[in-house]
Amino acid sequence: MPAFKIDHIALPCFDVIATHRFYTQILECPLVHAQSGSAQAWDAHEFLLLAYGLPDGSTLDFFSYDGISRPADDGLPQDIRHIALAVPGRDDLAVLEDRLKQASVAFWTEVHSVDDRHLYVTDPNGVVLEILAEEDGARRRSPDRDGARRTLDRWLASRSPGCPGPSFGAKPHAAQGRVKPEGGPQGGRARRASVPGLLVARQPRSWAPAHAGEPCPVVPACPRRSSGARQSSSRVVAVASIKRIPAALEAGAGK
Repeated sequence: MPAFKIDHIALPCFDVIATHRFYTQILECPLVHAQSGSAQAWDAHEFLLLAYGLPDGSTLDFFSYDGISRPADDGLPQDIRHIALAVPGRDDLAVLEDRLKQASVAFWTEVHSVDDRHLYVTDPNGVVLEILAEEDGARRRSPDRDGARRTLDRWLASRSPGCPGPSFGAKPHAAQGRVKPEGGPQGGRARRASVPGLLVARQPRSWAPAHAGEPCPVVPACPRRSSGARQSSSRVVAVASIKRIPAALEAGAGK
């Protein structure tokens, strides 16, 4: 596989001043890039991009524009979506914890093992950050691909009794398709196409165990499906909406 690395993570910014103070004064991340331009593609007059640098060269990018507003709560657990940042050691984590206390910034901590601490803080935009020592992070875990696949197979099998687990390495099922953006510069829609593109799996609307005659989640054609049985409704996952960023950003230096 390609040697992927995270280049940047893009997030919405609902409070420019509070965001800048939080990342530069509390987390001590330098502002390494900023730009603004037309935001017509976002139905706004002008956008602002603020990029805060991390030690490995990647950035946290925050976008704001005229009229941006916070979305309604989707009901998911607060920390199910979060970004984990590692500091060199546990002493550095303790220093950051003291800094948050002095600045009266709310946070909480969790112990995931015997003596490791994971600190969670919410930024001014509602983004949950997990901060931990490198020695307690994902890079120190020993890869276990076989074990990971068994865990995934067990999860799927327990929710679709009688259906096989996913066939890793198999070619996409005929019912799957490829999609590409449609609609010109404004984007917004995705359609099936035969040209190379993003592979899209089809899933039932519910993750509840499939009933007789209904397709299993993710995996192609369950042997229990009969040709005359009712087919469950499905939806395309992985691509919900494709929307282009402003043209000025696409040509932006270094972004």
